[in-house]
Amino acid sequence: MDRFQEFLHLLASGFSGAVVAACIPHNGRTPRQTFVFIVAGMLTAIWITPLFAEWMGITKPNTISALSFAIGMCWQNVAGKVVEKLGLGKQKDSGAESE
Repeated sequence: MDRFQEFLHLLASGFSGAVVAACIPHNGRTPRQTFVFIVAGMLTAIWITPLFAEWMGITKPNTISALSFAIGMCWQNVAGKVVEKLGLGKQKDSGAESE
């Protein structure tokens, strides 16, 4: 499988996972918010799946596609943990202002 086909597999499976997650009942998500949710899930799957696959030693294309689907479906949790581990999240107040 060439690089472009790999990209298309990540795109399709990440998109599919995000669509499935978007179908889960939500608290009044607007159509625009649903669209952004799906795009964000797809983009997270495209960028994070190769990193996770390499880290976990996964090489089979079908397994990588399944991982991309899962990441697309759970993108909010995955993205939050990546940001947390990289130390890019919101810094907690150190309590220096307490009296």
